[in-house]
Amino acid sequence: MNRPPSPRYIARQARNAELVERLADATGRDREAVVEDLVLANLEVARAVARRYGGRSDFLGDLEQVACLALVRAAQDFDPSRGHEFLAYAVTSMTGAMKHFFRDSAWMIRPPRPVQKRHTESREGADHVADGVEVETCFRPWSLDAPTPGEGAPLGETLPAGWDGTWEESEARLMLWPHLRALPPRARHLLHRRFVDDCTQQEIADELGVSQMHVSRLLNRYVGELRDRMTAAA
Repeated sequence: MNRPPSPRYIARQARNAELVERLADATGRDREAVVEDLVLANLEVARAVARRYGGRSDFLGDLEQVACLALVRAAQDFDPSRGHEFLAYAVTSMTGAMKHFFRDSAWMIRPPRPVQKRHTESREGADHVADGVEVETCFRPWSLDAPTPGEGAPLGETLPAGWDGTWEESEARLMLWPHLRALPPRARHLLHRRFVDDCTQQEIADELGVSQMHVSRLLNRYVGELRDRMTAAA
């Protein structure tokens, strides 16, 4: 059952309607003064929008600034002649600003773009694990001094002491995996035999009962498909 609007909400809506009516005829400094009043009347709404997204990170202060700036821009750009309700327009603008902030500025570790989008669109931040990426840790990475789950030893003690060059491939692997998974089983099998099992093209051809040239064409086609998918998702 829907709850009736609170007195504060009714008062804000009435104040917005009054200011929008004044905004329609105001120019110059008079318009700037009305815009300022419109922003001040809705600062609480901007903070509420920021809090909706603040639970998934430590950026609440930054989010409030982003929401308030979006509110200012919405008030400056609002055109009363279009017949839209101001607060609906402003909340849409602020929500878009939140999503842009998370997409462009908040990630300390950047998962693939589809994972970012799904997590940002989940208001409660519940979609923490997607495509093998624990998304929440991309905002707040674990401390190296934190105990390893189930073992108790600090996470830093489990890391290799030397640099073997494989870590720099991890981002590419995360980007590749969802596109590789989208290929048909035959393509995945062929790529696995060639690049994981390190079979030669002739060995694969003998296994499948086809020519080495046919295997070469298939490999080129599947690798090209993966390249095109990753380019399109970038």
